[in-house]
Amino acid sequence: LKKATAAQLQIKGNTIPERKVAEYLDTAGIKYSRNEFLYDKFFVDFFLEDKTIVEVFGDYWHANPCVFQKLNAHQEKQIKKDKARLAYLRKCGHKVVVLWERDIKEGRIVI
Repeated sequence: LKKATAAQLQIKGNTIPERKVAEYLDTAGIKYSRNEFLYDKFFVDFFLEDKTIVEVFGDYWHANPCVFQKLNAHQEKQIKKDKARLAYLRKCGHKVVVLWERDIKEGRIVI
């Protein structure tokens, strides 16, 4: 596994929802690494010791269906991209958990 470079991490940053998930994992004693680069293709938000991948999806950028019924062009494109990416990761044998920004803010983190 490759680690993200400092420049890549700076771009990605640590959003408030990502920090809340890290806090949850730390409190639960779940071992993980951040921003792992997998298969020379994707960075994942959290890579757990059991090879589970946890992705934190922002409501706007990833078009949370509970929030957005009408999508703009970016959201439509992102949905297709996310679907293909998550399918690839699952095909590689990973359990993939997607946590939505809204759920995280409301305290609903289930891994």
